[in-house]
Amino acid sequence: MDSGADTSLVARGVIDKLEQSGKAVNIVDVAPRELTPIGGRRFFVTRVATFREVVLTTSAGPLMLRNLACNIEEANTTLDFNVGRPIMTILVYSTDRLLASARKISPEWELGGVSDTDIIEPKAGSTPLQRVCRLQRTTLTGVDQEADSVERHEIRSATPKMDPVALSELVSTLEKRFEVATSMGLRLEPQAKLRGMLRVRLNCFRLEFGDDPPVKVAPLKVRLKPDATPTKAQPRRLPPNDRDFLERHVAKLLEKKLVYRNTRSRWASAPRIVRKKEQDYDPTADPRMTVDTRAVNDRTEAMPWTMPILEVVVGELEGAKVFFVLDWFRGYWQLPLHPDSQEYLPS
Repeated sequence: MDSGADTSLVARGVIDKLEQSGKAVNIVDVAPRELTPIGGRRFFVTRVATFREVVLTTSAGPLMLRNLACNIEEANTTLDFNVGRPIMTILVYSTDRLLASARKISPEWELGGVSDTDIIEPKAGSTPLQRVCRLQRTTLTGVDQEADSVERHEIRSATPKMDPVALSELVSTLEKRFEVATSMGLRLEPQAKLRGMLRVRLNCFRLEFGDDPPVKVAPLKVRLKPDATPTKAQPRRLPPNDRDFLERHVAKLLEKKLVYRNTRSRWASAPRIVRKKEQDYDPTADPRMTVDTRAVNDRTEAMPWTMPILEVVVGELEGAKVFFVLDWFRGYWQLPLHPDSQEYLPS
């Protein structure tokens, strides 16, 4: 995004890369037009590329731009792609509005020579003297060490690490699902509706852990029985395939900060690998990882809740004609666990 550019510009390297991957780009010849970039040499553009879909990843989800026209910079073989001010205006993206929002917080900002890499967040309600002292302390002592390097194991808790979602693989997977629906007899009009729904709801699907916070519910807090003592399961031997899967799965959980290593934990439960139905017809499918918490359950107070009655649920389906299955992706890891209870449910 370049608020100083009068037009959107794409490097020829982007066009070449798309053509090599088999992606068609609509390109038309136009009358030569001279462009003058800041700090660069003047050049002429003679072609304009129109991209059917351009997806911008944001913290709120993907933002799709359709039929985005960009001038092609022929001499540029990099992967530069600049969205100019006219498009930013359409998207209601305003630098002035961002600065105005900053001014509402404070008409003056004391930066004290802070570089772009320094991280100093303004604190609401702080006085000018407090801000000066904080800047001085940061300058003299440097940035504090990361919490992970100084916290004791027994007081740490798992905090998810938010990363952008890889949209390219997700789009490819949804296209394959769409082809399956088409091959099973989906008619033309429903095809268009389904494709539109998949694109609009693209951010509702996941293939791996991504930029997603836990479900907005109260964290689960385990209540131990009186005089409950810690329990540690004995190590168990696993088949080679299960062991390989467990190593990959745990590595992914560690990467996303959904779990952490605690070598001083007083509690330990054994992992239990469960076979999935998909493995019957897909040799590349992974099993399901569960944890054998029976010993922990014996030491905790039960939290009873009304279970659905099958006869009542089936009665609600009377007259229904369409049925489908929804897979809650890694549902266990979407539910938050209270930091005080994370030691009781390790593996």
